[in-house]
Amino acid sequence: MTVAIPIESARVGGVRREMVAALERWGLDAVADDVALVASELVSNAVRHASAREVQVGLWATPETVVVEVVDDAPQPPRYVIAAAEDERGRGLQIVDALASCWGWRRCGSGGKAVWAELAIPVPETGGRNRWIA
Repeated sequence: MTVAIPIESARVGGVRREMVAALERWGLDAVADDVALVASELVSNAVRHASAREVQVGLWATPETVVVEVVDDAPQPPRYVIAAAEDERGRGLQIVDALASCWGWRRCGSGGKAVWAELAIPVPETGGRNRWIA
């Protein structure tokens, strides 16, 4: 799933709803809240720092992971900062880092960048013995 998002901070809530709906359709409800939070943090950063009229948001899943990617036109890499207790901003990438199994960024041909985060899909507990232990 890829969607173009107009640069309006109010649109971030819509991105969260679309992500949750897609994950529910895919049977991945277990990660929907975390993916929605990561997506909203990445989109919020793009909205704050990009100069284009829209950003691109992508969501896809493998059997083990869900990947969220946000592409914007700002060439600056994302900055991971440690926010002070009294700071009202600056925790977005801390949240992404806490929820994602890995995240990163790459330059795009358009001169902008793509920031992505990968979240592990939890393995359901079987309730039985581990099949690898004799």
